[in-house]
Amino acid sequence: MPDKATHVMRPRCELRARELADYMAASAQRKRTVLREAKYRPVARVLNHVEARTTIASWLREGDSDIATLRDRAEWFRSRMVTSDFEADQNQHNADYVDAFADICADLDIPPCEMSAPGGKQAIDMSGVSVIHNPDLVLRRVTRRNTIKSGALYLRYAKGKELNADAAQWQSAFAFGFLAGMPPESDCEPERKLCLTVCAYGGKATEAPTKSTYMFKEMAAACAAIADQWPNIQPPPNAIL
Repeated sequence: MPDKATHVMRPRCELRARELADYMAASAQRKRTVLREAKYRPVARVLNHVEARTTIASWLREGDSDIATLRDRAEWFRSRMVTSDFEADQNQHNADYVDAFADICADLDIPPCEMSAPGGKQAIDMSGVSVIHNPDLVLRRVTRRNTIKSGALYLRYAKGKELNADAAQWQSAFAFGFLAGMPPESDCEPERKLCLTVCAYGGKATEAPTKSTYMFKEMAAACAAIADQWPNIQPPPNAIL
């Protein structure tokens, strides 16, 4: 009887914005790992922070300044019924994420703006790589001249570890470049200070750098090389496809 598969291969060359940002900021050795993990996804259930991100995005969107709301939600994650050890770990991970954000949210520097839920995932072809733009919030503000500025906010979290500063800049630059390439709306254009990557552990909101347009072109150039490498990326050691 053949062994059960441990990984599934993604034949299409596809990266999430987070993965592309991590790739751009990584060492040569880490770059290989980022691509391998993107191409070969584990079959087993993997711990994620989807519910924590949804909780935090909703809290920001509603303009709720009461941190107790976040603490209560974290406690709810910890106390809800589970049917497996995996679910217990999943709840604990989401609770830790929300608690970490509650610790730093008062110090976050986010410009005054309107926040709304994104409409869903969007993809852009960058030199043969499909890059997924899936922010946690869409940001907008109206200037004194009655023009609309747009942006996007990504949440990032790793327990006990601050987000790599370069990766944060690359991700915010991607958000700016992505929005700049969208079909123009009436009097609407992306604004660097509204393209943010927020570290929920360290408490820093990184805006798109001044050189974001250049960085976006660098990402496109890197994607051309990634697309060439993709067919030859080998699975993890001992993986069963």
